[in-house]
Amino acid sequence: MSDSIIVRVTRDSYDMASTGQQTQVYVQIPEVGRVSWLLPAEMFHPLKDRAWPEVLDVTDEHIVRGEVASNSSSTAAWRAIREWLAQDANRDEVQVAFEEERARLEPRSAARSADKLTALFAPTQALREDPHDGPLHHDYRVGRDLPELGGA
Repeated sequence: MSDSIIVRVTRDSYDMASTGQQTQVYVQIPEVGRVSWLLPAEMFHPLKDRAWPEVLDVTDEHIVRGEVASNSSSTAAWRAIREWLAQDANRDEVQVAFEEERARLEPRSAARSADKLTALFAPTQALREDPHDGPLHHDYRVGRDLPELGGA
């Protein structure tokens, strides 16, 4: 098992017997347990962006109501995870893991992105401008030096 707490909410066709999609909630807590539950497909959008402790609470509600299939190994793993989550310090640890994962995955703020783009493109724009003493510069001092104005 990995060293980090992981909660994933995904949607796909996981069960060969089922013809539709389902929402999978995968939970891994090191030295406690690892389990995956299949919830109804409509649970994907309400759960995908929620904090991990909330995802686990909603999943637990579905389990308690008997809305998910289970076997003895998944039930034992979930029981171990529930007991571990009952302690406030452990629940806080799951929240911290969620926040760290969110910070790692979220794109940078718009201000930082704009600064990066400015630094990237501003020097290029400056190079495109013809300096006043460059080889393409022309001083139009008299009328005959001006370009002709074509027109109708």
